[in-house]
Amino acid sequence: MIKNNTQLKVTKKKIKSFEKSLKEKSERPSDVHPVLWDAQFKEIEAQLKIMNQEVEEYNALVSGQIIDFEGSFNELPKDLIKARIARNLTQKELAKQLGKAEQQVQRWEKEEYKNASFNNIMQVIKALGVTVVEHVSLNKTKNYG
Repeated sequence: MIKNNTQLKVTKKKIKSFEKSLKEKSERPSDVHPVLWDAQFKEIEAQLKIMNQEVEEYNALVSGQIIDFEGSFNELPKDLIKARIARNLTQKELAKQLGKAEQQVQRWEKEEYKNASFNNIMQVIKALGVTVVEHVSLNKTKNYG
């Protein structure tokens, strides 16, 4: 997932490099097994597809084409990052709204909020102006006590 403009630029640069590699695919060297040769280029194609999808998603978020993120509670960290991007906020701008250092927001997003406190996550939700809806129910298949 692309989380900021710097990552977007790096990804676009990698896309160009991968496309160039595919276009310049030369004849297989005699000391390389054909299966390995083909696997290498299939992997490049697979990575290229993923990177293009990530760029498309980032651009759709920035342009406002995506405003709803349907997923499980486990996907909340990525959805918060998507919401920041969709709000056209940089990590620095979000940090300023939260009264935190930019590096803190960068760390939270890099770790997908794994080490952020519940209170900090709630502050991020409020700062981004998002609504999070989750249904909680008891699991009836196990006996707890």
